[in-house]
Amino acid sequence: MSASVTILWLRRDLRLADHPALIAAAERARELHGALLPIFIWEPGLIAGPRASANRTWYLRESLAELSRELTSRGSTLLELEGPATSALPTLISALRSVAQPSGEIALFATRDHTPHARARDRAVAASACRRDLPRLDR
Repeated sequence: MSASVTILWLRRDLRLADHPALIAAAERARELHGALLPIFIWEPGLIAGPRASANRTWYLRESLAELSRELTSRGSTLLELEGPATSALPTLISALRSVAQPSGEIALFATRDHTPHARARDRAVAASACRRDLPRLDR
């Protein structure tokens, strides 16, 4: 693994063209001479929450499959995680740190999400990051 990894946490915005968080994360990865790792987290509320439906789940799965194909054609891979972001992100970052070079830096970027649930989730992820010495969430 390269010394540094920049994680791009994709949430609602699953496009590659004109994507502000992707542009910022790619610039950061280039600055660090490291890898860019796009991720999507299947949080419990996505497929079992009050807004969940079979059609929404199907659409999301198809959108992620298309995104994965586009990323693969560009030499990247979409990593799909499951579980609450407050546990999935720390687990991923711990795994990356265990195989990274000692001087490696891990940066975390995310697409904006302004729903009340998303703001609460981001506050919980930020609090978890502070407690566990995880990278700050950039947008």
